[in-house]
Amino acid sequence: MAIKLKVVSFKEEYKSFGYAAKGAWKSLMERHVRFHLISFLLVLVVNYLLNLNTMEWAVTVVAATLVLSMEVMNTVIEDLMDFVHPDRHPSVGRIKDLAAGAVFFAAGGALIVAGLIYGPKIWDLLA
Repeated sequence: MAIKLKVVSFKEEYKSFGYAAKGAWKSLMERHVRFHLISFLLVLVVNYLLNLNTMEWAVTVVAATLVLSMEVMNTVIEDLMDFVHPDRHPSVGRIKDLAAGAVFFAAGGALIVAGLIYGPKIWDLLA
């Protein structure tokens, strides 16, 4: 059984990128996504102010991006569940809670990263 690769044109890729940009823009209409985006921007400012090295920048940006991405996915799951089953239902509530829990774990991990990287630097500034 041979694997067939589909050749995708630049025009198709460009259109896909446009759809992704449209989705990112639409996600900004959500209050929690905006909160996480502002938090992400704050991470960039703090990184600059604390003069982080390249690895510290990379780790903090990846952690903040993960939280922002998880929040967008949480919004997708909530919207999908509202579309599929608009009425209140215990299973829908459980699915939404689990999606929110994923954001909670990602945010907790990001806070740990922030503590590990920012903590010693802030401590040195205060000492």
